[in-house]
Amino acid sequence: QPSESDFEQRQKDIDTVESTPASSDPPADATPPTPTGPDPSILRRLSTLLSGQCFAKLKDYWSYRVCPFKSVHQFHEHGGKEDPIILLGTYDAGATSQLPSPPPSLNTPPPILHQYTHGDGNRQTTVSFVCHAEFASATTPTPKSK
Repeated sequence: QPSESDFEQRQKDIDTVESTPASSDPPADATPPTPTGPDPSILRRLSTLLSGQCFAKLKDYWSYRVCPFKSVHQFHEHGGKEDPIILLGTYDAGATSQLPSPPPSLNTPPPILHQYTHGDGNRQTTVSFVCHAEFASATTPTPKSK
């Protein structure tokens, strides 16, 4: 069974942050996938596990801060300051429930998708949480108190 420190490291592996303007329309010939949304029991477990936590990811010039079930921000850090700070969206449970469920792969369970809307300049963001295979069947460790 993975150790708690392994689990904490995996929590930091939030790799996918995509941001697009909310006004982007899908191609006219695109068939929308059937919305099924994430399993509510998995969302409750994820919410309990990640409540009050935020994760940062540096990607090229920009950094991203994801606070699950709350908000996503994009910023550039220089001189110890975050400037500019751009709100990419706040958690939208209704929009999340309308997201299609991605198909599972052979080695890992499907990612859990969250939709964040109403960001600066009408931005919206989809965040993908990926559970690494060794944690998919492990008992969830209790997160450390801050």
